[in-house]
Amino acid sequence: AYRLAREGKRFEIPSRKITVSRLRIIDYNYPYLKCICDVSSGTYIRTLVEDIGKALNTGAYCQELRRTRIGDYQIGYAQAIDKITRV
Repeated sequence: AYRLAREGKRFEIPSRKITVSRLRIIDYNYPYLKCICDVSSGTYIRTLVEDIGKALNTGAYCQELRRTRIGDYQIGYAQAIDKITRV
């Protein structure tokens, strides 16, 4: 899907069951909303944002996305590329 999006092609992502275990609003300054989400594997955040906009009878899109965790790997343990040396 991301390849098609980068190529500017239109497509539909098939529906799937997801779990949103946390959706916390960090900041709201109309028309911008900043939040933190904990979601199940396979969740498309941009699609979730669009779905929330539809549920609120308005438009919505993801302006910025930062992944802070994948499974047990957390951003707090990440190293800058210039700090990594060959082992």
